[in-house]
Amino acid sequence: MSLRMQLYAHRGAGKQAPENTLLALRQGAAAGFKAVEFDAMPTLDGHLILHHDWQVGRTLQPRPGRVVEGQPLFERKRIIELTYSELQHFEAGSWLAPQFAGEPLPLLAEALTACAELGLEVNLEVKLDVESGLYDAARLASTAALFIAALQASPYAEGQHLVLSGFCMEGLYALRRAGYSGRLAVLFEDLPDNWATFARELQAEAVHLHYSHVTAEVVRRIHTTGRRVRVYTVNNAQRVKTLDAIGVDACFTDEMSFSAL
Repeated sequence: MSLRMQLYAHRGAGKQAPENTLLALRQGAAAGFKAVEFDAMPTLDGHLILHHDWQVGRTLQPRPGRVVEGQPLFERKRIIELTYSELQHFEAGSWLAPQFAGEPLPLLAEALTACAELGLEVNLEVKLDVESGLYDAARLASTAALFIAALQASPYAEGQHLVLSGFCMEGLYALRRAGYSGRLAVLFEDLPDNWATFARELQAEAVHLHYSHVTAEVVRRIHTTGRRVRVYTVNNAQRVKTLDAIGVDACFTDEMSFSAL
C-alpha cells in the first residue's frame, strides 16, 4: 500500500540525528524524505536560529570548559534573552549521543540553503516566546520583518515549496501585516471553536493538529473550507495508514523508515 499523504521528517530527521541541525536535514533527505519540518526563533539581537525549546539546557549544551563559577553558562536562560554570540558557547549535538558532540547551532539562512540544495519541501514552524513577556507589538512587527527578509533572501523566496506554521496567532497576524503573502498554516493541538476565523483572516492554506484529535469528521470540516489537514507527530505505521485513509493530507514523523511506506 502506497500512501496518498505527504510525509515530513520531524525537526529534520526525527531522532536519527540532533533535531533542528544541518546534519538532521541531510539525514532526513538521505533517509528518502522529500519534505522536512523544523523550528526557528529569534535571538535577543535579531538572528534567526533553528531551535525548538524556549530555553537552553536540553538540546543546547555548553561547549567543554564553558562554565561560570562551576555552573553551566547561561543555565536555563531563554533564547530570546541571549545574543547569537552568546549562543556560540553552546553546541547542539551531544545531548543526543556522544558522536554528535560539537554539532553547531544553525542559522535559518543556512538551513534554507541546505534544504534547497537537497531539493526538500519545507514546513517552517515560527516559534515566538510570547510567554517571556518580551514581545510587544513593536517586537512582533520587527520579528515578522526578520522572517520575511530571511525568506526573501533564500532559495525559497518564491514560496511554493515552503509553508510557515505556528501556534502563536499574534505572530502569524504580524507576518501578514508585515507583508508576508506566502503559504501559511495555523497550528493547534486540538481544533478550537474559532479555528475557521483564524484560518480565514490569516488566509491559511492548511490546519495543523495533533494526530490524537483528528477524526474523519474533523478532516471533512477542514476540507470543506478548501484547506489541507496536516498532523503531528505520528510514529506508528498503522496510525499513519489510518490517517491516510480518512483523508489527512500530510503528517510529521520521527520514524525515518516511514519514507518507504
